[in-house]
Amino acid sequence: MGTVARIGRTLRRNAVRRGFVGGRRGWVTVGVLTYGWRVLRRVMRGREETVTLEHLRPGESIVIESVPKERRRGRRSRAGASE
Repeated sequence: MGTVARIGRTLRRNAVRRGFVGGRRGWVTVGVLTYGWRVLRRVMRGREETVTLEHLRPGESIVIESVPKERRRGRRSRAGASE
């Protein structure tokens, strides 16, 4: 686990114990901020989109490939070569 994740987990745990349970205002604020940040990240996260739906029969298969993005330099050189 990364250092930042460990720090966040520790802050959330202390916020619950010392703030929400213990009643200390500073830790309640830390808890609201850390949990609010998590909720905001989940809400703002992009939605998954189904691109295609295929039904396979026995013996059929599909291949999933990732096409690498072209770098700017590659696009410029190809554009100049076609002229």
